[in-house]
Amino acid sequence: MSKSKFGALWREGKTVWGAWLMLGNSITAEMVGYCGYDYVCIDTQHGLIDYTVALGMLQALNLANTVPLVRVGANSEQEIGKFLDAGAMGIIIPQVNAVEDAERAVEAVFYPPRGKRSFGPMRPSLRQGMSYYQNVNNEVVVIPQIETAEALDNLELILALPRIDMIYVGPADLRISMGLSPAMDGEEPEFVEAIDLIVRACQEADVIPAIHAENTDLCHKREDQGFRMITAVADFGMLQAGMKAQLHAVKNR
Repeated sequence: MSKSKFGALWREGKTVWGAWLMLGNSITAEMVGYCGYDYVCIDTQHGLIDYTVALGMLQALNLANTVPLVRVGANSEQEIGKFLDAGAMGIIIPQVNAVEDAERAVEAVFYPPRGKRSFGPMRPSLRQGMSYYQNVNNEVVVIPQIETAEALDNLELILALPRIDMIYVGPADLRISMGLSPAMDGEEPEFVEAIDLIVRACQEADVIPAIHAENTDLCHKREDQGFRMITAVADFGMLQAGMKAQLHAVKNR
């Protein structure tokens, strides 16, 4: 479902838009799942979410017409496998800095002969039976995060790996690794050059560049730059901003 849905949108020249969940709540996941985003990512790296809670959130997302992704806390074969067995259709892997990191991620996501994933798809088998095993290698997506200066140095090697269909830029960590303050955007020449380099390298390698954005203007800017998979909203920030805006509105009529 992931590759076929994303691929259909990209072939039409469209951008894939997503939402990000950092608060552990299955009702929130169900609500966001029905909002119409192409994908919804459960963040178990920085989000306040453990495996048991994420399992309920994946059950909720599986009810909606969205692609459920999980950002894992580490490039771990066991952790990646558990979230795939729980129903994730794509895994975002943080801190992929070298080609060896990317190879390890690929091996954890795919069944042999493409990878080394162990067989035991607990939840997917309830819905799909053996057809899950027969089709999942062609549908699940592995998404390395490019978020350090070291990763930039190794970018071409990472993009050249088979089965790397997309990468995900973490702008705050990328900026930190370059000696800059954490932020979603900035006009420092080295950061602007890094973003341009990533987009060009992805286009040359026929890999989809994805990125975090935090507001409408930045989403449109990233789309104009060539990003074709963009996280447009996160539950934590949106809830906080909405609560503040409402308080300001009622107190300042």
